[in-house]
Amino acid sequence: MTTSKEALAQAYNQDARRRASKALPEWKLEVRRTFASRLGEESKSKLLEIGSGPGVDGVYFQGNGFNS
Repeated sequence: MTTSKEALAQAYNQDARRRASKALPEWKLEVRRTFASRLGEESKSKLLEIGSGPGVDGVYFQGNGFNS
């Protein structure tokens, strides 16, 4: 028998896969690029991501030299 906590985790994981495979709108990509550029201009190298999604932004920032 599946507990409600397990069912919730399973539903979240299924939706996370769907969201991770979805292309981001151009405006979101531009906001992310602008933010990364500003962090770089200020010599920032660490970023605390408090996300609720599948982690695509964290992967982006790590791939651009930031520790998250």
